Amino acid sequence: MCYGKPESGLLFFVVPAMCLTHLFGAGEVIESGLVGLTGVLLAVFATRKWTQPIKDDIGDKSVFMYDHVLMGDIAGQCASILLYATQVSSTIARATGTGAAATST
Repeated sequence: MCYGKPESGLLFFVVPAMCLTHLFGAGEVIESGLVGLTGVLLAVFATRKWTQPIKDDIGDKSVFMYDHVLMGDIAGQCASILLYATQVSSTIARATGTGAAATST
């Protein structure tokens, strides 16, 4: 559950249910009930979040660390591919006697 709070788990189901009842034209009583329940759950969630310690509010930074490592790996792989392509291109140019590499030797 998000933040380990039961009201956040309930909001996960109640908000889409509220939207779908409106979308599909369910009864006004059902729609009003879900709107009221959503409001109460949001108020409880906000109130409890206000008193939450800041260290718990920051969340899990491992996702950001994973993204950083992943992007670093991708950049490293791209550099390796570019270097390999340059080497292959030079080798082909020397073998065929074309290009700047062949004319400079």
